[in-house]
Amino acid sequence: MSSVLAIVSKALFEKMVPKDVKLGAVVEIDRYSSSNKAFEGVAKGGAIFLVTVRPPSEKLWLVGILENPKKKGADWISAPNATPLADITAAIKKLQFESGTGLKPKKGALGMSLQTPRVLTDGDVAVIRGLVPKASGGAKVTASAAYREAVAETVAKGQTKAKKTKAGKAAPAGKAAKAKPAKGKADAGGLRLENARLPFKGKLADLEEFEKSQLAQVVDGGNVAAMFDGNIEEDWEAAQIVDIVDGATGTVKYQMHLFGYGDGVVFTNETTKLAGSICQHGFDQELSKPEMRELAKAWARDAKRLKLWEGHIDFDSDEGESDGDDDE
Repeated sequence: MSSVLAIVSKALFEKMVPKDVKLGAVVEIDRYSSSNKAFEGVAKGGAIFLVTVRPPSEKLWLVGILENPKKKGADWISAPNATPLADITAAIKKLQFESGTGLKPKKGALGMSLQTPRVLTDGDVAVIRGLVPKASGGAKVTASAAYREAVAETVAKGQTKAKKTKAGKAAPAGKAAKAKPAKGKADAGGLRLENARLPFKGKLADLEEFEKSQLAQVVDGGNVAAMFDGNIEEDWEAAQIVDIVDGATGTVKYQMHLFGYGDGVVFTNETTKLAGSICQHGFDQELSKPEMRELAKAWARDAKRLKLWEGHIDFDSDEGESDGDDDE
């Protein structure tokens, strides 16, 4: 028996509940969709603790607890959640997880650190349950149907796009396979995607030092070397790194890491400075509005060319359109 901490993305959470939802409300959700192996122990009598990160100050909210869920298809289903929405930010420094790694997120990176489901210790479970108010006193929010609809919509988009391309066909990481975009290969502007590679398909020695550092920020525990010694899950073998290039100058601005089923991270070029975070197919932490529009255009144009799974990212429908309120 084990329990798991699993994230509900900002975009998905905001589709499930009213905009003015308050702490204390009971979000009646009865399922979580995931095929991650971390959930296997839950089938023997554990619980799934659903959390979400709320802007702008990165509060960690407990969305609900799925008690004794059972696997049905792609979903883990339980009786509807009866635990009130609670602020459990105080738990961040206390959680240890079965891996012993705990949570030590950098500013702006809490959501990124929770993208991979984490198996909880008994002590972790006690910490979280201890932060839940004994009585909610809040309204009930029926959320299961909204969750199913949002997940089904995302999956449908992914399946439609997946028919056009197959994931995992990028070049393996390696000195010879990683030619930088040519400086002269500039266009009228905007962004473009180049140099897609599969870091875990090559050798550790093939990685650039900045790639090792970035991967250490992404993988649970940060031990990249161990993953090259056969200690790697199947999902991570298909992880990819893609350069985001300034079309006007031909210089690389960001590295985008894609992993799992719709998760990812965007780092400022050759650094571990977080520029964006992708969770459950949507951006939880975004670039500026102009760059988000340009990235949406680049993804629509270049993902197929680079043989990326186009369904990995579901950009908002208004991305690519201009408005008068651009962030500077």
